[in-house]
Amino acid sequence: MTEIPLDALFELAEQKQFKALAYLQKEKGKSFTSEEIASAIGAPEEVEMIFRSLEHAAANVDHPIKKIPAEPPFRSRYQYSTGVR
Repeated sequence: MTEIPLDALFELAEQKQFKALAYLQKEKGKSFTSEEIASAIGAPEEVEMIFRSLEHAAANVDHPIKKIPAEPPFRSRYQYSTGVR
């Protein structure tokens, strides 16, 4: 098994987060699950990473990402929001 350097993993996570946020911005007004977003950006194997990134973005008031909670949490939906929270 090949070990991936930690800095490469962080860079990969940043790229996936950027793509997920860009996708939501492009699809403004629509909401998606992390699974739908991961699939749309060509990273279906990274659903958990996308989910965690979106959870972080939605909790951070500096990001225009709105979370629409669901049960189980993995089914929550996210959308780009231009409104003030």
